[in-house]
Amino acid sequence: MVKYFDCPIQDEKEDKLNFEPFAKKIAEGILKYNQNQTLILSIEGEWGSGKSSLMNLIENEIIEENKDKIEIMHFSPW
Repeated sequence: MVKYFDCPIQDEKEDKLNFEPFAKKIAEGILKYNQNQTLILSIEGEWGSGKSSLMNLIENEIIEENKDKIEIMHFSPW
């Protein structure tokens, strides 16, 4: 498999920037959110800064134990 530098990582085994601890904290915060209102998060950064990689790691953490309880929706305005 050819890896390109602009391809986001898919799991923590590829995490060379050590995003995993941050991704776990974000996932934990999402899972502990206990309000009756919708929760919306925004991840912003320059092109190539790791936004998609971070989102993949967060999603993996959430889905790992809660795939039957939570629905994840991706939105890209592009």
